[in-house]
Amino acid sequence: MADSKTNTEDSATKGSAVEGSSMEGSVAGSAVERSAVNAASTPLVFDYPTFNPLFKMRGDYQFFYAIAAQSSTSRWFDMAVKIDPKAGTVVKSWSSPGIFMTEFDFAPAGNSTALADEDDGVLISVLYNSTSDSSLLGFFDAKEMKPIALYPIEGGVVPFHAHGIVCRLGEECFTNP
Repeated sequence: MADSKTNTEDSATKGSAVEGSSMEGSVAGSAVERSAVNAASTPLVFDYPTFNPLFKMRGDYQFFYAIAAQSSTSRWFDMAVKIDPKAGTVVKSWSSPGIFMTEFDFAPAGNSTALADEDDGVLISVLYNSTSDSSLLGFFDAKEMKPIALYPIEGGVVPFHAHGIVCRLGEECFTNP
């Protein structure tokens, strides 16, 4: 693979493995706020929902995260969404041309179960860049739905996977779903 820099629009990824990597193509994504889940005439198609595991099975949870088809012509899940199920709205979303996602895992930033801290954590996913036929390990800020870091996975393409496990050092693991 020729040496080239993977670009991002978000300064949060500067200094991560993306900058100066040997990935070809671009991962210039955008995080946007959206309104109703069925804002367009076509309903939002999403799957693989995940929660902050500290809020799972609680009736007062405010958000879940999923991967979605951006349009009826999408070839796979090409958008990440943060949904407020009580309001029936997509609060934030992220997508980038040619990037497809696998199920997200949520890693809480701490152990708080206060509602104000529900989206304080990191979403982790393996991304496929169809432009360069390569995979990335992506870390996203769950509050803002923006990439924190994107790391190229050397040695080929990682196939679609689902239902991961997040383990914090010295603590119990969280399964997904």
